[in-house]
Amino acid sequence: MKYIFTGIVYPERANITLPKVEGEIGADDADFKGTIKVSIIVSQVNIELDSDSKYSPIDLKNIVEMFAHTMIDTYGYLKGYSYSLEITSVYAPETGYFEVFGIDVVKITQDEKNRPLNYQDTLQLALKNPKLYMVLKDLRDAIKKPLDTFFHCRRAVETIMNYFMESDNKAKGWKDTVKILGLNENHIDEIKKVAGDQRHGTYESVTGEKRVDIMMKTWKIVDKFIEYLKSQEGPK
Repeated sequence: MKYIFTGIVYPERANITLPKVEGEIGADDADFKGTIKVSIIVSQVNIELDSDSKYSPIDLKNIVEMFAHTMIDTYGYLKGYSYSLEITSVYAPETGYFEVFGIDVVKITQDEKNRPLNYQDTLQLALKNPKLYMVLKDLRDAIKKPLDTFFHCRRAVETIMNYFMESDNKAKGWKDTVKILGLNENHIDEIKKVAGDQRHGTYESVTGEKRVDIMMKTWKIVDKFIEYLKSQEGPK
């Protein structure tokens, strides 16, 4: 089946045009094969993917995004430039399927009511606590960079651990974090495990379902951290 993805390269004020690239494409999952054509003209991106894969549109998006970003990052390496790519939509001519990709992770958005504090209170904590700012930055990148989600979730959780670590004893730091925040230690171990390979430069296929599961567990840990920081402020 043919899929047509469109997107844009940022920043728009610095237009980029690259030679068209086409060829075969695969993924770590041996079941995925396809052919791809990528056109980047004046920062406008058009990608044609032909594949019989049963991958979901969002997983296909992540695959073609990595391919196109490799083109852009290669150019950036040579020039010393920094660009980012956003794939905005997909269209399947054979079925008429069309989707504009959102900026959210649906399950996390639906879980907003369970965040411990509102925007203003969370902002005030982040402005006063550099480690919380770093955690929020990693959550942003976990959403924005699907292939690096596990790495950023792990780093967010490890930043929280470092907040509680009183010495260089990481094992004790993890135990203290679990105890103080009342966390599920199995969730911590799972996040550490899935991110282990990415931290050392090894990447495997990341499915949407597993990605969302790890993100949900990470968000719950961050919720606990924010509740703790708020509790330390005391009555006003």
